[in-house]
Amino acid sequence: MLLKLPKGSFSLKNGGCVIDMGVPYTVIARKAYRKVIRAFADYYTGRLERIDGSDYGLELCYRYKEGFRMYAAMSFHFQGADLVVNPTHVHVFNLQAARVCVAVVAGDQTVLGALQQWGTRFVYDLKSNVLRFAHENCKDDEG
Repeated sequence: MLLKLPKGSFSLKNGGCVIDMGVPYTVIARKAYRKVIRAFADYYTGRLERIDGSDYGLELCYRYKEGFRMYAAMSFHFQGADLVVNPTHVHVFNLQAARVCVAVVAGDQTVLGALQQWGTRFVYDLKSNVLRFAHENCKDDEG
């Protein structure tokens, strides 16, 4: 589902989008956060039982259901490139507590967090001023 976020929501004038391995979960600028969270909530309605996630600091948490595999992915559309985040890296799973939470929080600026970067190689072509990504198994990285 493509969200119709207000034009310029992630423009440099509005803070852009920072890629930061030091931030565990993705932070979405408040302007867009409500629409993103609503899309996840709508997707899971009737599929999973919503539970409190306040102790995790996450708004959307659900009771983990054995055998359920239809977790939502999330895409980030940059100029000239789309980053599709694997559903297992969009959610925090705590199987002991039988809980799964959407790993997105609200903030002043959008920050692509470490969990959502997992398994992706980011290449910054400074000469061409282009960002590219490729899926990668970090276990295979030798250097």
